[in-house]
Amino acid sequence: MEQAAVVPVVAFLCLVASVAVGMATQGRPGVRTALAAPPAMLHGIAVGLLSMAILALLMLTSTARSDLRRAEARAQLLAHDATALDDVLRATGATGELARTTLYRYTDGISRLLYGNRNDIGQPSPAVIEGLRIDLRQQVAELAADPVAVATIAGRLEVLLRSGDDLLRTAPPPGLKWCRPILVALLMAGLGLLSLLTPPRVRSAILLTGLATLLSLGMFFLEEIANPFRGSFSVSQAIFDEALFTIAN
Repeated sequence: MEQAAVVPVVAFLCLVASVAVGMATQGRPGVRTALAAPPAMLHGIAVGLLSMAILALLMLTSTARSDLRRAEARAQLLAHDATALDDVLRATGATGELARTTLYRYTDGISRLLYGNRNDIGQPSPAVIEGLRIDLRQQVAELAADPVAVATIAGRLEVLLRSGDDLLRTAPPPGLKWCRPILVALLMAGLGLLSLLTPPRVRSAILLTGLATLLSLGMFFLEEIANPFRGSFSVSQAIFDEALFTIAN
């Protein structure tokens, strides 16, 4: 949460500064003369800039919310696939115990890599996860069982690995990083121009500052949901914990 607050706090300071500068220079001689366009046109430009920035913010937020729901569905699918594979491995008896252990380590490793806050053992690297995938394939292939059972286990394994790969590819909305400075620049330009054209009254300053606060809160919400596994609205770790508990017992 601390990292997610950095961007909106910086944005808030920039927006408030643009409002303050605009209102401070509003009554200075020569400012209106330097602006060649009529006031009505300048108001339209200011509103247009703000509208574009707000629309972009809403679109990014909508995309992030869709990604969050998709990540939750993928996490539930991986947990289901892991427990389903564990069930068929249990049926093989002692010969499947090594594969079950690797299955637990693979599922737990993905969970640690996604959330990055389980430091009791340490966060694995993608190379470690890839090594566990290879080990799990080999151990399943070496199971001494009838062909039907081997085919069933191999099929469930492929489904599990596909779910794990899809989940690890989950990322923040495309373009979010480079959109941040553009959003802030558009908001600063729109608010600064609007405050330049607004009479420097206390009420106007409060309204414009309130607008800057609302826009900063919108950016904070976007930052919080942009990463499905790190923000305040992240996918619950209980999804993985329940699957791991089932495999371990």
